[in-house]
Amino acid sequence: GVKAASPMTNGSYVVIYQNKNWTTSVSGVSYNYLDVNNWSMKSGRFLSEKNVQNRERVAVVGKTVVKNLFGDEDP
Repeated sequence: GVKAASPMTNGSYVVIYQNKNWTTSVSGVSYNYLDVNNWSMKSGRFLSEKNVQNRERVAVVGKTVVKNLFGDEDP
């Protein structure tokens, strides 16, 4: 049977940090998205159940966004 599921919505958005911006795809997912896809984080942490329940404004960014917006700075 199904062990886990995660809703998902996608769109293309401009993300902005200080004076830089980058157009990228953005996915809205649930806290168990990594488990559903059998993925892991290279660094940092993924969304928590609390983040989702509290509708907190948090983001997980990929290496391309980090490179283009943050450069050598740790986001």
